[in-house]
Amino acid sequence: MPALLIFVSTHRTLRSLLISALCAMLPMLAQGQGIPAIKAVIEKTLQGQTVNVPGQASFEIGEFVLNPRYQTCTDWAATLPAGTRAWGKISVNVRCTQGVTGNFYVPVRVRIDGRYVVATHALSPGQTIGEADLRIVEGELTTQAPDLVLDPQQAVGRVTRGFIITEHPVRLSQLRLETLVQAGQDVKVMVEGQGFSVGNMGTAIDSGAKGDTIRVRLQNGQIISGVVRDKGLIETRL
Repeated sequence: MPALLIFVSTHRTLRSLLISALCAMLPMLAQGQGIPAIKAVIEKTLQGQTVNVPGQASFEIGEFVLNPRYQTCTDWAATLPAGTRAWGKISVNVRCTQGVTGNFYVPVRVRIDGRYVVATHALSPGQTIGEADLRIVEGELTTQAPDLVLDPQQAVGRVTRGFIITEHPVRLSQLRLETLVQAGQDVKVMVEGQGFSVGNMGTAIDSGAKGDTIRVRLQNGQIISGVVRDKGLIETRL
């Protein structure tokens, strides 16, 4: 009888130890089975979000701990929060779509490497930029300002608003279009209509760059609005 009690007691002890060991292993099982699948889903989502970026995209998925409750999840989905751009440091929303209900966020760093424009020498305020003032370099775009000039033709012909130092990235916010018409300047006004075009002379009330709409006082005193097309040339349509 004592031998039987010892056997039963030992059996129960082993069973308890086995259950405890399995419970301890569940978080590890969840980590091992879930994390690779989650990372794959995140990367696939970000690849789709960066198809049209001006460069080569790569992703650094941050460390995260997977809650054991997700051990029954068999399918994952990843999305970017509304208004979030796949650029720099972001958080990706991961949710289980089959097995259990729930979602959490994973930190990711999106890196974009590409070409951008720098100044070949120091540029002064009010300087009209030419091709010789710029050159293209390669580097990480995601550490630069969002309005970085990527193509020299975006800047050629524009005027600097302030100083731009040598080898410094050029930004669109540092540039403005060249003023083609000054307020008080005599201008030619082309009035375009269906099947006709009439030229007139007037005086610009406003200053403007190409494409700007400004006011012009015609010789007869009438004030009209027109679009700046070239130096001293305004176009309006009837």
